[in-house]
Amino acid sequence: MSEVTYVVAIVTVAPEHAHTAEAELARCMVASRKEAPCQHYVVNRDLEKPGRFTTDERWDTPAAFDAHLATPHFNVLAKAMGALGAEVTIMKVRPLDAAADAA
Repeated sequence: MSEVTYVVAIVTVAPEHAHTAEAELARCMVASRKEAPCQHYVVNRDLEKPGRFTTDERWDTPAAFDAHLATPHFNVLAKAMGALGAEVTIMKVRPLDAAADAA
C-alpha cells in the first residue's frame, strides 16, 4: 500500500541572500513539479522575515520523496543553499484533516 508523503521545509538565509535563495528555490520548484510522483509543490516567501521560505510538498510515496532528494535539480538547490549558509529544517508531516472532520 502506498502512502502519500507530506513534507514541509523551512529554509532561512541571511536577508542579503534572500533574492538569490528565492531564485534557486523557484528553479527547483519548477523542476520538482515535473516529477511524476509530485502531487503538490509550493514555495512560500515569509512576508515578515526576509530570507525565510517554506515549501509545502506532497509526494505519492515516501520512496518518491527520497528519489526527489537524489534528483539533479534538488542537488543543485542543496549546493546553492549550502553556499548561502542556509538553515534548513525538513519535516515529514500529516495533515489533521481526519481529526478536524471527526470533531
